[in-house]
Amino acid sequence: MRFETLGPLRVLRGDVDVTPPGRVQRLVLATLLLQANHPVPVEALTDGVWPDEPASTAQPRLQLAVHRLRSRLDDPARLSLDPGGYRLRVGEDESDVAAFDRLATGLLVEQLTPDQVVDITSEALALWRGDPLEDVVELADSAEALRWADRRRWVVEAWCQAQLLRGRSAEVIDRAGTALVAEPLHEPYAAVLMRALHAAGRPADALAVYERIRVGLRDELGLDPGPALREAQSEALGEETSWSPITVPAELPPDVPLTGRDDLLELIGAPEQARLRVVTGMAGAGKTAAAVAWGHRHLGSFPDGQIFIDLRGYSDDAPTAPGDALASVLASLGLAPDRIPTGLDARAALWRSLTAARRMLVVLDNARETEQVRPLLTGGADSTVIVTSRSALPGLSAREGADAVLASPLAPEASASLLRGLIGQRADDDPGAVRELARVCGDLPLALRIAAQELIARPDLTPADLLAEVRDERDRLDLFDADDGAATDIRAVLSWSYRALGAESAQVFRALGLLPGADVDLLALSALCDLPQREVRRRVEALVRIHLAQRSATGRYRQHDLLRAYAAERAAEDGAEAASAARTRLLAFYTRGAQEAIRVSFPDGEYLAQDPIETEVPIPGFMGIPDAQDWLRREWSNALAALEHAEDGDAELILALARAWHVHLRDNGLYRDGLRLHEQEVRAGRRTGNAIAEYGGHVRLGANRRNLGDLDGAEREYRAAIRIAESLGDPARRARSTGNYAMIRALRGRQREAEELLTQVMPVLREHDGDYSIAVGLSCLADCRLRAGDPERAEELLQECLRLCDEGDLPMHRPSVLLGLSDAAFGRGRLADSERLAREAERLAEEVQEPKVRIFALAAVGRAQLRLGQESEGHAALRAAIGSARDSGSVEVAMEVLQKYVQATADRQVATAMHREAVAYATEHGFAGDEAGARAALGRILVGRGDTARAKAEFARAAEIYAEVDDPRAAEVSALAEGIGGAAT
Repeated sequence: MRFETLGPLRVLRGDVDVTPPGRVQRLVLATLLLQANHPVPVEALTDGVWPDEPASTAQPRLQLAVHRLRSRLDDPARLSLDPGGYRLRVGEDESDVAAFDRLATGLLVEQLTPDQVVDITSEALALWRGDPLEDVVELADSAEALRWADRRRWVVEAWCQAQLLRGRSAEVIDRAGTALVAEPLHEPYAAVLMRALHAAGRPADALAVYERIRVGLRDELGLDPGPALREAQSEALGEETSWSPITVPAELPPDVPLTGRDDLLELIGAPEQARLRVVTGMAGAGKTAAAVAWGHRHLGSFPDGQIFIDLRGYSDDAPTAPGDALASVLASLGLAPDRIPTGLDARAALWRSLTAARRMLVVLDNARETEQVRPLLTGGADSTVIVTSRSALPGLSAREGADAVLASPLAPEASASLLRGLIGQRADDDPGAVRELARVCGDLPLALRIAAQELIARPDLTPADLLAEVRDERDRLDLFDADDGAATDIRAVLSWSYRALGAESAQVFRALGLLPGADVDLLALSALCDLPQREVRRRVEALVRIHLAQRSATGRYRQHDLLRAYAAERAAEDGAEAASAARTRLLAFYTRGAQEAIRVSFPDGEYLAQDPIETEVPIPGFMGIPDAQDWLRREWSNALAALEHAEDGDAELILALARAWHVHLRDNGLYRDGLRLHEQEVRAGRRTGNAIAEYGGHVRLGANRRNLGDLDGAEREYRAAIRIAESLGDPARRARSTGNYAMIRALRGRQREAEELLTQVMPVLREHDGDYSIAVGLSCLADCRLRAGDPERAEELLQECLRLCDEGDLPMHRPSVLLGLSDAAFGRGRLADSERLAREAERLAEEVQEPKVRIFALAAVGRAQLRLGQESEGHAALRAAIGSARDSGSVEVAMEVLQKYVQATADRQVATAMHREAVAYATEHGFAGDEAGARAALGRILVGRGDTARAKAEFARAAEIYAEVDDPRAAEVSALAEGIGGAAT
């Protein structure tokens, strides 16, 4: 394809003109072409095309325009949506601008003959069909279009100079005269026209041109003719012209060694690429050092000088005004004060004229805003301007095509290396402390140098000593002060950025200092700030632009550790009451968000949290179950951090948060986090006198301890729950917690005790509780019967349970019942039925999101397949189940799956290792019944292998365990041991 912007917009696909006819498409396309191959933010496009419309209506219109543009391209993928915005990919051979730039750059090659210059410039100028984008009026005066026009002027001048050297004054008079008509005060055109007229023997005409321009400059701009025009006048008067006002400045500060910054210097680019760069980053990141180091590396590329000026955008002093900066740089070029114009526009015009054809490096350090920089941009395309700023200065990217280069904190190894290089041998004594000290310094060069200075000034201080001092965030900023003025005090350096904020963005900055978690999304931040989402976006993006906050590719916001410590200091100025209210709002957000996510994830209502809390905070909207589950996974760590920063007055919120999040923690194996959550729930229930909430906390703590294999702890929690239920006179709750306690006893091998307890509570559940609790009680009784080796009675109980699930509409419990029926069928030798029921249980568990049951069911499928002779399928299913069980984090789940593997391979000699693993696992975690069963099964395998001594030992230990837990199988297994000849070893 061909994209042409040097004149009216034109797009060609082969020989076919596919230029969009409508205004919107033409404006969008032209905007993209101004930044070809670079992402253009969506906001910039919508603001440019529909400046008066809100984003909610402008963005859909933009999407439609982009869709239509893609249909005109040879490949729709040319126009893509990247993280930074829409990007139009244009090859170098597809653009008239690229061709023109390539030819113009060729003019910089040394020792071109006049004929070569004429050839190159003629080819370049032939690409022009008018003014840049002259039919897209909104962009005709854009920075990029103006740059193209300015470069064309320079190419015209080069053509004229070469033609004069060839003796072709007549062609120069024609070209320069026509150009001067279009731009009557353009001094370079007037100067070359004067030289051509003088060469043609028309000095009077040349002097007339001079006088016309002189009067025009005086009347319209208040300026006198510049040096080039005066030199042409002297030539026309027959005078010698050796005078030149321009000096070659060399103002770069001394170079300093850099560590770990090669990538950053490469991003700034080669001199022929780095025409305008903004090196941006947070305070202390080493932006100035990088710009200066880059300049020293490439001094030879800038023979016309290097200028450095501190714009004081972020400092204790007032920012340098653009007019004052221009006076300084003009003086650097050798202009006497009386030759420097008084007005900003006049100074900027003279600066551009003097730099138009020169190759210079200009470093504009510590800029605060775009308008401070724009007048200082050079006039030609051969100079490089590097701007350093804490702001990304997006205006320079949008209008002047600047590339922003981020000076991030150093990589950890580079950070430690810099510190080692600064403090010398002491770093070798404790390299771990040096690495950690570098991390606490935030990997910022300034903080690292201050820390090194502290160590150098205190020879008795080790890196570990200093690390201990700076670990406390409350004191950290006090220690990062080199006592060498504000520029080496981290707090002062950060304060310059903070003072540059408007009051609105400063409020959001302080709010980020209250953030308990690592990062935050926009909706949570709006809750923290108590502001509408749109307003918060505008304010926090202002922080991102000056690197007082960071935004990830997924749209989450966070702060560097030192920034966060400073933000927390500023937040303290708002008072404890404001901080407490903000944290309460955030806690409410994570509570209400989880309630909504659970509502979406379980639409049948089985696991709905209690009534939604009443709150004014925003509530996330979810597009379905995956979206809701992703939110829960993404936000849990932040919700936990908010919980652990909660105050006494947040007790009711803590209770609601615990109820809302416990299903997510259970289903994702976050049992240790569950302990942290529900311990808070118990304390909050006790503090508020809410015995029912305290009861629920103990029950959920018991479930988490059970999954972690802490059977002692689980029993303790369930006994506490039983006591609370008794004090409440609540028979249903007492029966449920007694049932939970009974199952712990069953896991310990106390089958008779467990079954007795369950038999006692079943009438209470039938009288005082609902179908779900009754079904769970029946399932627990069936499990006890299965553990006792009575699959017939277990099946009867489970069939009753299945009828209850159907009549009571209990879809969540049905997979567990089917799994139990599969176990019973296996125990009765109906292997095909066992596999079929297990597959159905697995399918339903996936459907209703019961991950533990799904793992059990997968293991049951593998167990049946192995017994049916399907070796590869059975082993694969069981290995997958074991992997999932271990990933689940539940000791109980892993034990159950190992048991099913043991049951599947009880008569197979190859299963010895699996049985030993089951024995070891059960022994470690106190699953006495499972240990006895696994040892008995292992004994049978060893008998089959002829290893009678070891078999006798396994049978004997299994019989002991069964006897300890009063299991009737003790006599059976003891008989097996006694029936084997030989001594146990």
